Amino acid sequence: MQEPSSECFSTLSPKKVLTSHLAPADFGTYALALTVISVTGAVATLGLNEGVPRYIAFFRGRHEEQKVHELIISAMIMGLIAGLLSILVSPSLFHTLAGNGFDAQGKVLSVVKTLIFAVPFTILLNLTVAIYRGFDRTNVNMYFYNIVRPVSLLGFATVAVFINASLKGVVFADLLSMIFTFGIMSVYFIKRPPIKRAVKQERKIQFGGTTRQLIRYSFPLLITATLLNIMSWIDTIMLGYFKSAEIVGIYNAVYPIVGFLSLVVSSMGFVYVPVTSRLWGQNETAPLGSIYEIMTKWCFLLTFPLFALIFVYPEYFITKLYGEQYVSGAIALRILALGS
Repeated sequence: MQEPSSECFSTLSPKKVLTSHLAPADFGTYALALTVISVTGAVATLGLNEGVPRYIAFFRGRHEEQKVHELIISAMIMGLIAGLLSILVSPSLFHTLAGNGFDAQGKVLSVVKTLIFAVPFTILLNLTVAIYRGFDRTNVNMYFYNIVRPVSLLGFATVAVFINASLKGVVFADLLSMIFTFGIMSVYFIKRPPIKRAVKQERKIQFGGTTRQLIRYSFPLLITATLLNIMSWIDTIMLGYFKSAEIVGIYNAVYPIVGFLSLVVSSMGFVYVPVTSRLWGQNETAPLGSIYEIMTKWCFLLTFPLFALIFVYPEYFITKLYGEQYVSGAIALRILALGS
């Protein structure tokens, strides 16, 4: 499952462990299944991961904290229902739409049937991070998507490799990693809730105008997120349809290196939305222009030198990370870096 940090350094170590154990063809099958799960997760999240922090920050800026509790409860319930429905619908829908031509032997579908159980945990994890994001606690995203999730995946993947597990064993390790991350997040949410306990106890569970407002704002984001997710995976989909799983495996091994280039932009953008939403709610629009200019300048200054290194020395990065068997992806890495 692709999370906000999934294309940066935090997944390179787990991916290195997996590529050292799995043949490129098996790794390609795993990548194709992740494509299905990622698109499913994007749809099932319902755009709430962007709508929730926007409205929490907005209502906080207008000092309407009484609406925040309804917002959180309704988002969690909608996300959970969508996640459970995805378990029932996604595998059969994939088999109906793409099974015969895209996955004639059923290998991808077999992996999808296992990974699909991670979708509800992923959605709730995304929404929890979004809630903290609305309260300007963006460090929670770093804790769980940049530390807990990749470290746990590395640990479970290492155990799978140590016991010489098959592809199914590696997939199960991925599922366990997500469940483990969600469990740690649940404990954190209970111990350090985003809302003070006294305030939370005063609010009743209700679904009124605030929930409808959230849905109206999030639904266009659902369409946008789904289209962007499909666009981000279209390369893997096309390779899986026209080329072998081995080619898909090589491509998806080198692709996360490009995530370094988007790390700065995505990190700053993660902070930008709740900050500007709160300023907008307070009718303080004057600082927005200068904030945008400063972010743009630093994104460029911090990203370009790294792009130059990856573009000029792709073989070095690939060999150091994955070994000689993946060096044939150097041209693809150079093209991807230029595109980014």
